[in-house]
Amino acid sequence: MRFLTGLGNGAAYVPAMALGSVWFAMKRRGFATGIVSGGIGAGTLISGLLVPPILVALWRRGWRYAWYILGAIALVIAGIVYALIRSRPEEKGLLPVGASEKTPRLPPHRT
Repeated sequence: MRFLTGLGNGAAYVPAMALGSVWFAMKRRGFATGIVSGGIGAGTLISGLLVPPILVALWRRGWRYAWYILGAIALVIAGIVYALIRSRPEEKGLLPVGASEKTPRLPPHRT
């Protein structure tokens, strides 16, 4: 599970940063980057609070169960993100956060 979470972290960071530039207007992109970076720090904080009690409770097997639990949490979060997040606000009929109807828009994304 640690291997999978490492792959997931590496594969998710760059697209998450790119989403901020698409979903937020130019004047708010620093804020978006802060949200993404803050999420990484929050994950580290939560794992630091969650893992020690598991290690104490399960002693020798605790480290395995800690990774299983963290992996399961990551899979749940990935499922939620997959269900809710879209590549561009236009896919949901929205404007980027901080943009107005007068703000020039990017051309439609072609795949």
